[in-house]
Amino acid sequence: MSTADHPQTDGQTERVNRVLEGTLRSICAEATRFWSDQLPMVEFALNNAVSEIEPESLKRQLSSFIDNRLTLISWVRDAMALAQDKQKEYSDTKSRGNLNVFRKGDLVLLDTKNLPLKVVSSLESKTLKHRFIGPFAVLARHGAAYTIDA
Repeated sequence: MSTADHPQTDGQTERVNRVLEGTLRSICAEATRFWSDQLPMVEFALNNAVSEIEPESLKRQLSSFIDNRLTLISWVRDAMALAQDKQKEYSDTKSRGNLNVFRKGDLVLLDTKNLPLKVVSSLESKTLKHRFIGPFAVLARHGAAYTIDA
């Protein structure tokens, strides 16, 4: 709350303070000993009172809120698109990927990095195993994957 005659308060605050004072005066006049018991009901009544100027003010506030949200959503979408572009650019430059396209019948080598050691070598040492095995003939292509003749 603020004081009614303070130079930095606005007219709306002064009006609310005036209504609050009048309501509390009438409650104190009716129930001089138990006026404090009535405060929750006074608060409820004042919070739910309808003002003549509120509908237009609410429309303005709602319109302003919606405009701000739409601007924020647009800004977030632009920021997300920019971040995705940067991630794609970084990913494209840092990953080498498999750019080769093999046709049916081509001979290819198979990387042993993800194969169990006992499949690749009879030795029990990872350092001595072969890096690639093959060649294997390509039987079919499935998107970026291939079926090979093992």
